[in-house]
Amino acid sequence: MWMALILHALANDPVAYGPGGASIPSLPGAGAGEFSFSSDGPCGAWQASSGPVTVQVPFGDTSYPVDLYGKPGQSGPRRTVVLLHGAGGNAQKVVGQTGFDEVIARDGGLLVVPQAIDVPQIGPLWDNGTLKDGEGRDDTAFLDAVSAWVDANACASKTLAVGFSNGAQMAARWACQSEAPDAVMTHAGSLKAPECRPRGRWMLAYVGTADAYKRAQSPETIGDMAHVWNAGQTTPVREPDEVEREGKRTCSTWTGGNPVTLCVLQGWGHKWPSPITNSKMPFDATAHAWTFFNERVR
Repeated sequence: MWMALILHALANDPVAYGPGGASIPSLPGAGAGEFSFSSDGPCGAWQASSGPVTVQVPFGDTSYPVDLYGKPGQSGPRRTVVLLHGAGGNAQKVVGQTGFDEVIARDGGLLVVPQAIDVPQIGPLWDNGTLKDGEGRDDTAFLDAVSAWVDANACASKTLAVGFSNGAQMAARWACQSEAPDAVMTHAGSLKAPECRPRGRWMLAYVGTADAYKRAQSPETIGDMAHVWNAGQTTPVREPDEVEREGKRTCSTWTGGNPVTLCVLQGWGHKWPSPITNSKMPFDATAHAWTFFNERVR
């Protein structure tokens, strides 16, 4: 039934390559509007360009565009990053800010970049747990639908939810309320979910001490998110098991039932921490998140 809905949606709104991509290949046995990333099925070698490939994922009574990036020639299953932009942002902007597309093109895997919907008088915004009924989309359910779509069509495997700002809040909410993400990485976002069930999964949380965007984005509040994730309360019940310092970055790790690493960046503001946003940045949160994910989620 699910696959039938997917194919019906694709027949009415076919997959299209993004800027710089090739035309859609004609695959053996493919009917009108049907598309696969490989003639050998979802787990076959990736035939598309490195990306983006824009697909329409059905959800409710409509469908929404999602950008996919893969490594040409790579077979599945594919370790997956679901990347969520900040308030007022978009899928293309957050890729440019983070460089996760370059990571996937180099190492393989799958990058999935959905788009928030416009909230009146606000603009693109994820339903992080603070919106009123009917004000936005049920984005936890939407991201579950996106995850199911890429599992079925692109042979996704383990999934890291990554978000910036409002997208960080949404990544945390999704991981709190769904079993789909296997780990979560956030930067500049606090926890807005009304309840959280981490289910023993890793969180990597970044925050800059000079991030004055909102009180809700402060280091203390984001520290609270990390501690709620780990121990169910806003202050740590014990000293961290490990502390790693690199220049102005200090990462503290608490293991246990719901392990978490909290990285505080001295003097850093409200932007993604990497050489892309600051050529003098001595460390790269994107590379750190990818290594973190591969080491801790098998």
